Amino acid sequence: MVGQRVANWASLGALVKSARAEQGLTQTGLAAKAGVSRAWLAKFESGHRGAEFEQILCALNALDIALIARTNEHDEPDASLRQVLALKRSQREIEERLRALRDDSASWSLPDEHWSLPGQQEKFALVRRNDRWFSATGSAATTHIIKPGIGRMHHQALVEYATMRAAGQVGLDIAHVDFTHFGNEPAIVVERFGRVEVDGEVVRVHQEDFCQAAGRMPNCKYETHDGPGLDDGAHHRRAQQQPDRGQVGHR
Repeated sequence: MVGQRVANWASLGALVKSARAEQGLTQTGLAAKAGVSRAWLAKFESGHRGAEFEQILCALNALDIALIARTNEHDEPDASLRQVLALKRSQREIEERLRALRDDSASWSLPDEHWSLPGQQEKFALVRRNDRWFSATGSAATTHIIKPGIGRMHHQALVEYATMRAAGQVGLDIAHVDFTHFGNEPAIVVERFGRVEVDGEVVRVHQEDFCQAAGRMPNCKYETHDGPGLDDGAHHRRAQQQPDRGQVGHR
């Protein structure tokens, strides 16, 4: 099941019905789990407008669906991208996706995911809230990147984690990183440094590396693959420090 934008009672009821069926629950089973009556749940799933909001929250919580309210901000012109639901992801779901990356590295980016710089390593991104994991859809920002490591390199995820921590110990500014297991699958979990929280909402901070700034494609990210080197970086740095000729003589 993927996230979707809810526009009215009917679409919210349909979403709950779909999630219930996907999880193999009957109306009686979900009603008992949520603490509501089966008759109420049947009306709610059919789009009945008289549903009490507290009971709706109970039903969503029983299905591990988070309800997120957002305002129509002026800096997001395409309101169709805005999502009001984020789906909780279980340890098992994350474990299965990590295992799938090892089996088929070409499928790591899902159809509804967009990366400004994919890179060479298999990965995916999720939202972490109160030690729970959620998928992000539409314009929602993720908070962490999860990587299984390079399969052909023994314990590569653990080595990357140890290297990052060692860099931090000598005073380098690094992203917060953890090494953990989702079920039987090891992974390195990296907190995205291009994120800040404003009034409880995760906001993107624009970031560019030298590969992006130099206009290189992801398959040319590394210097050994004709990617930007130190000379390119120095040239770009000098170019950025040059004054804009159109502004010379103006204050």
